[in-house]
Amino acid sequence: MYVSQIQPSNEALIFIDKRLLDDGYRGTESSQHNRYDMAEVFDILTIMNTYSPSKGLMRIRDTDLSKRPQNTPDEAIYARFCEKVKEKVGKGTQDSIRKNIFVDIHRMGLINRYTGDKVLLGAFAGGSVKYVSLSDDGLKFIKSSLLNRAFLFTKALDVLLGGYAEISLELLKDEERHLGKLTKYEFMFFVSAINTDTSFNITTAQCVELIKSYRLLARTQQRAVIETLKQKLQPELFSGNKTNKRDWHNWQNKIDQAYHLFKQTPYFDVAGAASDVLTLSTRRVVTKSGEVLDLPKRSIAEKFAYFTKNSGVKKTSGYELHHVVPLSWSDSPEQYKLFDTWKNMVYIDAYSHAKITQNRNRNINMSSNGSNLVLSDYDGNEVPLVWSRTILYNVANQPIMLGYNSELRTTI
Repeated sequence: MYVSQIQPSNEALIFIDKRLLDDGYRGTESSQHNRYDMAEVFDILTIMNTYSPSKGLMRIRDTDLSKRPQNTPDEAIYARFCEKVKEKVGKGTQDSIRKNIFVDIHRMGLINRYTGDKVLLGAFAGGSVKYVSLSDDGLKFIKSSLLNRAFLFTKALDVLLGGYAEISLELLKDEERHLGKLTKYEFMFFVSAINTDTSFNITTAQCVELIKSYRLLARTQQRAVIETLKQKLQPELFSGNKTNKRDWHNWQNKIDQAYHLFKQTPYFDVAGAASDVLTLSTRRVVTKSGEVLDLPKRSIAEKFAYFTKNSGVKKTSGYELHHVVPLSWSDSPEQYKLFDTWKNMVYIDAYSHAKITQNRNRNINMSSNGSNLVLSDYDGNEVPLVWSRTILYNVANQPIMLGYNSELRTTI
């Protein structure tokens, strides 16, 4: 028991104690130790395009400098690339770029990494890396306008952070939930548990209730929770290997990184003395046609439109509205508007929603099997949606939804 004694019977504290029993208490694998911003990523990719243009493969070092200080002849271009990055960005060694920055940027979908046989590696796969290249999205990123670049960066972050840019956006823009903001610790304890493949997995609705329960605590009690965990979650207090240990610093550092990245998107503001309060952005953007959009809040009307267009479907416990092509994947204000429509939504059960989130929201291809729908990614991973059981919708709308999904995917 870690914190539930601070306020016995408080559901939020009971949940925190339950979460900490799991060796995977920190949640989905994501960026943790690297600190960078959109401008730095833009500079790194632009320099990469100079030294290895048109998505060409660049041979990189595969041995630490401490073990082999000299570069081989086929690593010369990589060495010059790293020198230029250091000069422009002010940080990065051959080792740190290869072992840290490239890992994150690959997971963001902005570069590709390859084996010595030039076989493309999965973004989250292990294996020896010998070559890198810009991806299609990476090339699009460095050639985009500043505003569109911010949208593309958000898409990249959503993949890197395991779908939590989209989850946070959905939580905050739904006025029926009355959250208004997400503190860093609310994200750390509860939001990062949504749709995880863990013993502490929760739904979006359960997360909202836990946050509300946590907010019932007095401020002194909330401070006591944090201070207690800081004291109790120190690796040296645990026996066993690294997996068996609990580490407050590493856990918080992961959330600090998420909030650092969130504030660089067009959807969020991060404020507070410790940059610890996440809210929807109040900034408005202007489309190329001159239309002014207040992006984060647009979906409210479309959410109600889903139930209007799908007559007979009622709000049902255990089901959640899901954007098939995520809002956070928009390349531009115009594209956000296209994504933000009832035709790009499905009302599905929490288990199906969790499977999609665990696949980092990549199930964007919609197909049909009679009255049923199937959401799949480009690797063939499928989430079947059975009409009236795991998806609630009016089957008469199926041709509209399938046609719109096909059109949307041509814009990605």
